[in-house]
Amino acid sequence: MHALINVNHVDHLHPDSGIAIATAKDGKALTKTIFGDRVLWVPWRRPGFQLGLDIAKLQAQNPQAIGCILGGHGITAWGKTSKESEANSIEIIKTAEAYIAKKGMKKPFGEKVAKFQPLKPAARKARAAELAAFIRGIASTDKPQVGHFTDSEAVLEFMGSAKLKKLGSLGTSCPDHFLRTKVKPMILDLPGDADLDKVKARLTTLHELYRADYAAYYKKHATKSSPAMRGADPLIVLVPGVGMFSFGANKQTARVAGEFYINAINVMRGAEAISSYAPISDAEKFNIEY
Repeated sequence: MHALINVNHVDHLHPDSGIAIATAKDGKALTKTIFGDRVLWVPWRRPGFQLGLDIAKLQAQNPQAIGCILGGHGITAWGKTSKESEANSIEIIKTAEAYIAKKGMKKPFGEKVAKFQPLKPAARKARAAELAAFIRGIASTDKPQVGHFTDSEAVLEFMGSAKLKKLGSLGTSCPDHFLRTKVKPMILDLPGDADLDKVKARLTTLHELYRADYAAYYKKHATKSSPAMRGADPLIVLVPGVGMFSFGANKQTARVAGEFYINAINVMRGAEAISSYAPISDAEKFNIEY
């Protein structure tokens, strides 16, 4: 991509506002509405040589353009100098942010669900402490994992909303997100203050279902040349009312997985605010993951 576009400087980024446009159901039309002919729309294509050719062709045909929205993925901007490319990147990001803020619906995640509203901070921390080792054990079935906990406002809002199950099951879209978070999170469907033994029993059941679903995803899309399945445990576990547990090989990757899922939440919020969230297909996700 960077080598094929006929300009001196190219920036490829994954800003929340840009991916929100990229994953909106009518992202192509929105790109035209928001940016006119200043920013182009490039339909989803797996990252690689052909995507670079596609962008280069569009850029050559549209010399007035400063960048493009990559369907399902992110943004690319360019310029004669590094500063110009950076300025164009910021323009795309800020313009998308402003449009979503001005035109977006007030409750993109739907109404609040009473039973899934956040516990008080102290109660959240206490319940998280009760569950941390148990959930880490679930996430470490195939290989040992280190955990990280987050109860940020964005996470709690998403988990307490009517669209949690629908959007969570659609999974993330940006490759740089789901390569660290896995395609979908595991979502507890009990209130944060439910009986602890019942919560653990339900988490065990949900883990079995998650592993079966991931194995089915692998079996459906794998070919003879695909690598072996790399593990069927969740890397993101959402506990409504309490917070998000994220996992990785070490503390840094566990924390980063959580940060990327917060990015995914922001993307879903933006896409739902101005359209509807439409991530890339599971087949395309698999082809990147494997």
